[in-house]
Amino acid sequence: MNLALRRLTVSVALVALAGCANAQNLQIVPGADVDVGRGWSAYAKGDLPQALRAYRQAAERGDPLGQFNLAVMLIGGEGTAPDPRQGVDWLKRAAERGLARAQFSLAVFYERGQYVPRS
Repeated sequence: MNLALRRLTVSVALVALAGCANAQNLQIVPGADVDVGRGWSAYAKGDLPQALRAYRQAAERGDPLGQFNLAVMLIGGEGTAPDPRQGVDWLKRAAERGLARAQFSLAVFYERGQYVPRS
């Protein structure tokens, strides 16, 4: 599958999950981890590799929003080659930490059997 078609497929899946455009899947909230803020700023400027690094730093410290945003970028192949397996792992971590959007997204993946076994 070519890159444009792959991005379209992932974007459609993310829109179905979140009900919004791809860039809006990434979230920032007041008082969020400093690296989540840095990631959002970099993403908004189109610096996807920097956004990915910042989200990874927040995610590795256990920030659920950083974990979710990192998962979205990994699954969508933004700033890196697509890595749905690692993306789902981060999505699970965010869901386990109580992030509702991650829980919902993961549930949809399980229902569809997308990236995970159907359940």
